[in-house]
Amino acid sequence: MLAGDDLLATVWNNPLILGDEIMWNRPDFRRSEIPGAGGIASAWAMARFYGCLALDGTLDGVQLMSAETLQLGLRMRSDRLDPLQNDYPHVFATGFQLQNSPGIYGPPADAFGHNGAGGSVHCAWPTEHVGVSYVMNQMRNDQLTDPRAIAPLQALYDCLH
Repeated sequence: MLAGDDLLATVWNNPLILGDEIMWNRPDFRRSEIPGAGGIASAWAMARFYGCLALDGTLDGVQLMSAETLQLGLRMRSDRLDPLQNDYPHVFATGFQLQNSPGIYGPPADAFGHNGAGGSVHCAWPTEHVGVSYVMNQMRNDQLTDPRAIAPLQALYDCLH
């Protein structure tokens, strides 16, 4: 822990991601509006959303956003090591996280998305025209890059090549 453990405790326990009661499963919690933590969806819905973004914002004739708006959302705003996450590299755009040096979003260098609670990973691979969502049935919070997501992302990439 860092000096000033109060800050670190606030980051990791507000709200508590894992504990005796997993609040994420409570209907009242799911209805609450929590910026940065309230995106609850199925893997299918997230993959479809990111698939749309991988296709410049349009899927099956429905335009979610213009390609220009998407490009604005992908403009890098910060590239830094996070001192509250053991100096983990984070690259943030306006609307999404961008691919980082550990390759959290699989092999494509232009991948972007967001990882989720407990090890889930959701992303777009524009060069591959693919949206990806990895969820699991056991939430963990013990590693920044969950190794359970790496193998399926690599396998999908290998299937495309």
